[in-house]
Amino acid sequence: MTLSIGTEKDKKSQSNLDELDSRSGENQQPKDPKELPPDWSRAQRINHATAAYLEELAGLDPTALPAKLTSNSELLARTTRACIREWHGENGKERPTYVPGGAPAALTAWQVAMLAARWHRIRRIAHAGLGDTTLDELSYYQQTGAKRGLYVTDESALRALILNFDQDIPDPKMKEIIGKLYDIAPRVEKTSDRDAIPCRSRVFDFRTKTQREYDPDIDVFTSKLAVDCPLTKPDEPMRLLSDGSKWKFSNWLVDLFEPLPDAEDVANTVWEIISASVRPGVRWNKAAFFFSTLGESGKGTLLEMIQHLFGEGSGAYCSIPLDQWGGPGNDFKLEPLLTAIAVLVDENNVGEHLPFLGNFKSAVTHDRIPINRKGRKVITIRLADSRKWYG
Repeated sequence: MTLSIGTEKDKKSQSNLDELDSRSGENQQPKDPKELPPDWSRAQRINHATAAYLEELAGLDPTALPAKLTSNSELLARTTRACIREWHGENGKERPTYVPGGAPAALTAWQVAMLAARWHRIRRIAHAGLGDTTLDELSYYQQTGAKRGLYVTDESALRALILNFDQDIPDPKMKEIIGKLYDIAPRVEKTSDRDAIPCRSRVFDFRTKTQREYDPDIDVFTSKLAVDCPLTKPDEPMRLLSDGSKWKFSNWLVDLFEPLPDAEDVANTVWEIISASVRPGVRWNKAAFFFSTLGESGKGTLLEMIQHLFGEGSGAYCSIPLDQWGGPGNDFKLEPLLTAIAVLVDENNVGEHLPFLGNFKSAVTHDRIPINRKGRKVITIRLADSRKWYG
């Protein structure tokens, strides 16, 4: 099916119906080629016009969809025609009689929500599982840019997408549109595949050691690594130091734990921790703490390296010290857990009693924890990955 919506050709073909009548100064509304039942209500007619328009767009590639402002105008024109109950008059002076309530001056909140859901893959992420429908969070799939492949839960970004259909949407109507989207959006859970690792541009399968493109029907991630996994295993990088000696990370890691007799085994454990930190679907039921009584022991360097895997400011990791997991003054400190894959903390206070670790223990053991969000209702989540790494 080929559509020509909002083009010059389309406008010319409809000019005999939409042109301004200079004699009366009123816009002549075109007749609907398919007469609707006269007893249909205004709401039924709006629903019919919207469903018919979206049906014409079904199957089109997103790149072939009309401009959003064009689709707004086209659907509004169809809605106006659908709200005409009958025509009266003759000899070119026909006038429409509208159903009670008349034709809407702008698309309804439900219509804008339906358009947004057609142009964008909008989903409700069920943080607490599909059994509880009250704690979902609205998100949309990002097809381009730095967050390509992710479901974005930023409400301000969603508002910006909606404004592309109508730049004059007032705040009360915007709130209603988002509410309608919440009602019509399908529910999904975050990806729980233990072998799926979300990288910068592809998904790495830990089991098969292969990579694939992001699939919005399979991959429900809200954050990802800032780096790509190489297509083939690379040689370990080597640097020449100022004294001419060769430096490799693997050798440096073993040197950190010498002269321990099991230095290589400890270094292998650190490698396992690094690997585990990027696998959000695995339930480790453990938390790792890098500990040393001495300064300059390499703890900070290791932690910074892991942080660079996720990317600064990406939301893929967060920093929540142990004393901020609960208690007075920490109401909103757990909100970053909604998108974070790992918790990476530079320092924890020493010599203090920590009485509010219930949420921390629940996070490690994959139990539900409440997330208090500023200006929004509290939701309960069960972390897809139950390990949190600390430095």
